[in-house]
Amino acid sequence: MRHFWGLTGYEYKKLLKKKMVWITLAILCAGAVYAVLYPFFSMSVSSGGTTYTYAEIQENDRNTAKDFNGKMIDGSMMKELDSRDQSADRDVPDDMRVFAISIGSNGAINYQEDRIFDFKEDIYGIRDQVLENRWEAGHLSEGEIKELRKKNEKLKTPFTYHYAAGYKNIINLADIIAIMQTLFIAICIPLIFSEEHNRKTAQISLCTKYGKNVLFGAKIFTGISFSVITTIALFLCILIPAAACYGTEGIRTQVQVFYPFLSWDLNMGEMLLVLLGLWIAAAVLQSAFVMFLAEKCRNNTVPMAVMVGILIFTSFFNIPAQHKILAQIWAYVPVNMMRLPDAFGDMMISAFGKYYGVWQSAPLFYLILSATAVFAGSRIYCRFQVKEK
Repeated sequence: MRHFWGLTGYEYKKLLKKKMVWITLAILCAGAVYAVLYPFFSMSVSSGGTTYTYAEIQENDRNTAKDFNGKMIDGSMMKELDSRDQSADRDVPDDMRVFAISIGSNGAINYQEDRIFDFKEDIYGIRDQVLENRWEAGHLSEGEIKELRKKNEKLKTPFTYHYAAGYKNIINLADIIAIMQTLFIAICIPLIFSEEHNRKTAQISLCTKYGKNVLFGAKIFTGISFSVITTIALFLCILIPAAACYGTEGIRTQVQVFYPFLSWDLNMGEMLLVLLGLWIAAAVLQSAFVMFLAEKCRNNTVPMAVMVGILIFTSFFNIPAQHKILAQIWAYVPVNMMRLPDAFGDMMISAFGKYYGVWQSAPLFYLILSATAVFAGSRIYCRFQVKEK
């Protein structure tokens, strides 16, 4: 075991000496911070001859939200919000405005764009009907619909409002972290295996007295652990500025306050932890995959091209719900996984008599695929023989 850690330290030393690694990490971390701060630099609103910065708008919204913190989202709150919305000198929280528009525009019979809080029907009855329509349109099986109904019935209603802009902004940037994670892994991690072939030093490395298996294990551990560490670093680059700018209150708020048509019984803090777990699982899978490609192709260009190609492809294409099996597979692609409609959507898989959501089953699938990639890579690496010219 001592030899394993010694070789791991050597692999880390080689990786951390590369300028490309530090430049890529610095650019991506700066991009993550900028993704949070961008509205503060670029957005402003003019009203009555006065220009308000985004920071002032957010502070006002935060103060307005205090009037409704801890209140149930029901008919009486809607009436109060409608009264305030019609008043020229009183504001309503932006979160509640989005909530009302989401419910009303999707299912209210008498929805009026100028009276978004003026509901003639029960808002939770509207929500239930919208969900039923979505499940039917999504070509879900009877078993899936039955399971989703059970989960929906277990939700505590009426929902209770709390200001949670910090967590909401982090969650909304989940796909940005996924893209940055993929780019970093595609650019830097293949170097762990490809460098020996590019520099023609495989003869030395493969003759290590500790054996090929130990060296291979050290390389794999280095790639996976470094990918996980950088993923956590990217997460912190979004978490810290978001907490500083928007605050940390509202961690126990039901996710349905901000995403009304989700059926999972999670609060904002739990959803954030789930996303962090998915980011880490995706880091393990993607790093194992690119290291396999790097050893198989004996260069770092092919893994980079494949990963960037997947990023581009997933950005421009989507698979309709009627192609259910393909749509489910598509939802498990790491970049797609970080989009809320895919990770926490209505699609489920059945196993051992139970139904599981995409976010619940993905880590197991990722682990199996990662182990497969590592095993295949070890077979190639340990059987590789340097050919004399």
